[in-house]
Amino acid sequence: MFESRIVTPEIRKKNQVEIVSFLGECKKKARPGLIDLSIGNPDVPPCQEALTELIERSKDPGMHGYGNFNGVEELLQGITEYYAKVFDTEVTSDEIMVVRGIRSAIFDVATIFAGSGDYVLLPSVSYPSYFLATDFSGASTYLIPTSEADGYLPDLNQVPLEVLQKAKVLYLNYPHNPTGAVITKEKLEEIVEFARRHSILICYDNAYSEIVFDQEKPISLMEIEGAKEVGVELFSLSKLTSLAGWRISFITGGAKIISQIKEYLSLTDTAPYNGFQYGAAVALRQTYLDNTGSKLKKHYQKRRDALNKVLDAKGLHYYLSKGGFYLWVCSPKGSGRDFANYLLEEANVLVVPGDYYGEDGAQYVRLSLTTSEEQFEALLERLSRLTL
Repeated sequence: MFESRIVTPEIRKKNQVEIVSFLGECKKKARPGLIDLSIGNPDVPPCQEALTELIERSKDPGMHGYGNFNGVEELLQGITEYYAKVFDTEVTSDEIMVVRGIRSAIFDVATIFAGSGDYVLLPSVSYPSYFLATDFSGASTYLIPTSEADGYLPDLNQVPLEVLQKAKVLYLNYPHNPTGAVITKEKLEEIVEFARRHSILICYDNAYSEIVFDQEKPISLMEIEGAKEVGVELFSLSKLTSLAGWRISFITGGAKIISQIKEYLSLTDTAPYNGFQYGAAVALRQTYLDNTGSKLKKHYQKRRDALNKVLDAKGLHYYLSKGGFYLWVCSPKGSGRDFANYLLEEANVLVVPGDYYGEDGAQYVRLSLTTSEEQFEALLERLSRLTL
């Protein structure tokens, strides 16, 4: 009698929805001892200082009302200090919006700034929520072709003029999920100028920020001149501080853009629990006091290299990840879905088929590097035994 007007039968047929069901069925078919590499859930624990802060703050009976919508002062100050220390960039409190996780913020941006008759631009291999956020907003998606050959960086000059005239939002994400590609400051400068020229809002998903490999340097959109006038940066505390379950993140951008996001969220959402905000402030501070980014880089680069060594021995082709949690591996057996099924059946390993990230990823699978040390060693052994 009642049917969703958003998750329609047409939406359910999209790869970004259908593969969620595919992965669920894979888990049902899996044998005991499954190694699940389908999600980037941090395997490094959060810092003890943040946990202690949360516990101590939560002892206050007055802490358990609604959260501070504008962000607690300690967290706003912590974000400002973090940007200054890590990116040598000034961000003020009116340029910050504390939110309950990046994923919902992705949808919020499309809802606020795009709609029927508009276009949203995204690289043809992209995080699935960008596709769905566009669909749910009523806008049309324009996919900018990207591939290994161009380092999974979009050439915006390929976008037709008739699309640009109606384009409202450009989603970008570097270090890139799923491929591990990174972007240069020079390329970001080009994109900011392009966005300014065509009045397009850049939504820059910086979820993996400092987790970069091989002497790459972390980059923030906010350090690019003029970016605050045409862009927002989504910054996750899930990956860098291992607080994924707290669902606390923040958006930075020019005050005028942030005020529009705040206005919308004041009507549709509430703030994260204040205890989480205070704990997040401590966690963010500890990242530069403890040099967390460097430690995570070393941890995941070591895993990347170990896994790549096994893939090389098996003659498998992959894109050399420069950051983030993932490896992007080309299927030697038909499509990415075929290879995912093969790995499940032969090695009891679950990976994500690449068409989850767009049709241009259909020949690949994504493997997460985030699992326990014991499971990672078992993964290397299982993959070494495969006959391809």
